[in-house]
Amino acid sequence: VAKCLSVETLKVRRGINHAIPNVETLAGNKLLTTDAVDHQFLDGGIFDRVVSLPVPESATGRRFTIVNRSSSNSIAVKSASITVITIPSLKAGFVISDGQSWLGALGV
Repeated sequence: VAKCLSVETLKVRRGINHAIPNVETLAGNKLLTTDAVDHQFLDGGIFDRVVSLPVPESATGRRFTIVNRSSSNSIAVKSASITVITIPSLKAGFVISDGQSWLGALGV
């Protein structure tokens, strides 16, 4: 039997910054910080967008799941000038820092 956890329980277990996803329509490119929430549901509107990741050395073990909610545009997820993954419209991907670089995969 599956058990649903309350938002309050999630806040206690993971911290408030990680319990609730960020749902956002972007007016421009986005910079994620090490304090950003784990799950990003992003819509770039009518433009392709870039999501920039924090410096990998400052984010060891940090993971972000990014869902592209746009019906027609992509999201390039970058570490400095390197594209880690490009997420097509209506798809998702995740990135994780090993402390030296960001690694990514599509299709979560």
